[in-house]
Amino acid sequence: MFSYFQKNRDVLFVWIPKAAGSSIYKALNDSRYKCRRLLNREKNGAIESPYTDFDNKGIVTFGHTSIDALIDNAIMNKDFFESAFKFCFVRNPWERLVSLFFYRGLNEKYESFHQFCMTFKDQVIEPIGLYNSKLNSQYNDQISWIIGKNGRLLVDFIGRYERLEEDFEKICSILGIRKKLPRRNVTKHLNYKEYYDSLTIEIVRGRYRRDIEFLGYDFCE
Repeated sequence: MFSYFQKNRDVLFVWIPKAAGSSIYKALNDSRYKCRRLLNREKNGAIESPYTDFDNKGIVTFGHTSIDALIDNAIMNKDFFESAFKFCFVRNPWERLVSLFFYRGLNEKYESFHQFCMTFKDQVIEPIGLYNSKLNSQYNDQISWIIGKNGRLLVDFIGRYERLEEDFEKICSILGIRKKLPRRNVTKHLNYKEYYDSLTIEIVRGRYRRDIEFLGYDFCE
């Protein structure tokens, strides 16, 4: 079932926030497979970018960065993009929003998840770009990371958080590797359904309509 992993295999992990990205990166970032994580970082008011070190080879993730922006800024060349095996993981948008709410500590800012949703309903969300996170950019719908500006699907494989281990095994089979998926960066909270009422269910349905329609999710999954 597994073939010998070729170290020159090009792989792009498109890391959508709060969809098991930390666990997947940890599994692929070991002494043998060496997945690189390249992120813009701010230090002393200046942006330090590791992108200039990217040689368009190997296994890589750019965190929550826009793939279109990487290509448009000549950081990722088209040959790498076309040849690489590109994959991501997605998550039920209602569950993902609860995870983001707790992960970003908004449970300490808002009296309740309901109150947060009333703000979120009309909130302007910073678009994704050449950064891991900017203001509230992690709240973009998941389609923003996997559908390009020309409507093209940017990934070859879409794994689902709801069948995480099964889909990760499929990726391992494609890449010819054997890896166990560790549990990393898990946000602790109740089942996501406990935080919603009829109004907030519809708020999320409106804001994440593209995710729901393209990925086939519904609230009661």
